[in-house]
Amino acid sequence: METKNVLSKIRALIAADDLSSAIEELQRIKGDELDDIILQSARHNDLKRQIRLAVIDPSKATIEKNAIRLALLEIINEIEVNLDENAELKEEISSHVFSSLERNATPVLKFVSSNRKKYLEYKKLLAPLPLSFSNLNVDEIQNLNIEKVVREKVNVLKPIFGETPFFVDETALLIDDWNGLPGGMTDHLLSSIGSSGLCKMLNGFPQSNRRARAITVIGYSNKDSTEIFSHTVYGTISRKVRKGAYDFGWASIFIPDEQRKTYAEMGFDEKNEVSMRSGATGKFKQYLHSNLVPTGSKKETNGNKDKRKYGNRPKGDNSDQVMLPHQYFQ
Repeated sequence: METKNVLSKIRALIAADDLSSAIEELQRIKGDELDDIILQSARHNDLKRQIRLAVIDPSKATIEKNAIRLALLEIINEIEVNLDENAELKEEISSHVFSSLERNATPVLKFVSSNRKKYLEYKKLLAPLPLSFSNLNVDEIQNLNIEKVVREKVNVLKPIFGETPFFVDETALLIDDWNGLPGGMTDHLLSSIGSSGLCKMLNGFPQSNRRARAITVIGYSNKDSTEIFSHTVYGTISRKVRKGAYDFGWASIFIPDEQRKTYAEMGFDEKNEVSMRSGATGKFKQYLHSNLVPTGSKKETNGNKDKRKYGNRPKGDNSDQVMLPHQYFQ
């Protein structure tokens, strides 16, 4: 196995939230960084103990886990810097057999968010694609431009996930009489005043037509590129909160055009006929179907037979980037 591929596979373990396996594999490399690796191993074991005993706040546990991730990535970077100067280390890594990494080489699309409800929704919308969830809370920039917020999220996460395909999203509300506010700051506003507070604020504008737009923007990272997919639904803000089975965020106050119910009052299937998230996901899924091919394993790159099954790489792309197989769409 090539040296860089070995380290890339360890990065993939870190991105998959399998820190124990990543640390175990790093400990097998006898380099100058061994003491640092042992330190991070002890740090990770202590975190697992605190989580098991329920003596650490979940948000603090997430921060600590992210810190361990970054420390491990820095160790990998140091190893890469030392490779050219240390032929013995290079030979050791090259000859090392990472059986656990090979067993987990199947590519899986990853959704990164601190909101598990979103993950469960995307899992249904993207089916039958295999989707995994990384529970990470990314500090968002405060910007009305939703696409800028999403691109910044991707940029923050790229060093953690490396070449592992992942995506993030941002869903926002833009009220016409407020010149597009709250936009990319929707979550910040609702965490302060809630959906009922937003309704009351609009009630203070008696001449308002209560028109609004609901937008979802998806940011997809695959190797060096970032792709953006978005969808907008037009509608109105209700005069009071109207809860239902799908009571999530501001779903209880947004009524799509040509509908009488808020999103919260609709069932899952009914909502996804007219939702901004399903619209953006549809464009994203079409992109995956049209552009992505599997990783360069022997089974997946076996001549014309597999080309017919999985499709071709994008024009001009001869890399071994991690892709998703077409078979999931058939």
